Amino acid sequence: MDFDASRVTVGRRVYDGRVDVPKSGKVRTVALTPPARDALLGLPRDSALVFTTKQGKRLSQSTFSRYWLKVCAHAGVDFDFYLATKHFAVHYLYATLNLPPRVIATQMGWTIKSTLDLIERYGHGDLGALDEIDRAFADNVVPLRAVSDAGQTQTGA
Repeated sequence: MDFDASRVTVGRRVYDGRVDVPKSGKVRTVALTPPARDALLGLPRDSALVFTTKQGKRLSQSTFSRYWLKVCAHAGVDFDFYLATKHFAVHYLYATLNLPPRVIATQMGWTIKSTLDLIERYGHGDLGALDEIDRAFADNVVPLRAVSDAGQTQTGA
């Protein structure tokens, strides 16, 4: 992690109880958002592991799932963490931050095609689209004809 540059290199993952290469098979660097950076800086740094169990050991999927079930139960929600965060991330990066698909693909470690599929499904780019058109034309429209007070049509300038 390079906190000064706000970058994280994703070079390995824990899958099926063992450390392995990322799902894509490629090491990649992603932007670390300010809230994520602050959250990571607040974690104890007793080992090279980023997320650990309460005993400081490697966090397995099953242990994470148990922790997450308690969080969801306490909050009164029931949803899949992975899908919910993936869907929200796509929507937020695309619809709120207006980032292009190639940027989202790079950040998420996906192909452009899979990113476009997810944007189509979860991006909700149609939300507010008509308002954007209204704003785009609000100050850019030159009337072709203006009607004078006398009722005569004049050519606009």
